[in-house]
Amino acid sequence: MGTTLSAHTRADADERAGDLGSARSRLASYVVTTDYDPETCERIARLSLRMGDLTEAGRWYFLSDSTDAAADDCIHRFKRRHGFVHQQILSALPRSIVTQVQRGRATSAVSKRLHDCGLPPLSERRATQRQHASESRLIERGCFAVIVAIIILALIGFGTLVYWLVP
Repeated sequence: MGTTLSAHTRADADERAGDLGSARSRLASYVVTTDYDPETCERIARLSLRMGDLTEAGRWYFLSDSTDAAADDCIHRFKRRHGFVHQQILSALPRSIVTQVQRGRATSAVSKRLHDCGLPPLSERRATQRQHASESRLIERGCFAVIVAIIILALIGFGTLVYWLVP
């Protein structure tokens, strides 16, 4: 809790001093290294909006449930900036937050936005990873069997050659 107060208190001081960039950086650093907090994401979005960076505001509004009038427009700008390509949108979001959202630590609006971008729940991703791991093991075993068969055939061929050459 001390870190929360410290990060937010320092951001408040930066904001009062007119240093919106430092306040935004401080809060962004805080939010990606701690538990997901949609209110902090919304605060970062509002700072970005005040700085005139609508795309960056959209990135952070995307991760909040803000009802700000500018939120939808900024989210649309953020998506447009990434060509409305789901993988590019997802890659532009902080990975630590996306992972926490997948684990169910997000509101329904944020979860829906991520799901609309093709991000499956973490349980589905783990099942897919297990499937890929088992397929990989199967391929490894198949390659090993082929190598063993080649060695056995080479030994048989060598034995046959020796049998023909030795009278």
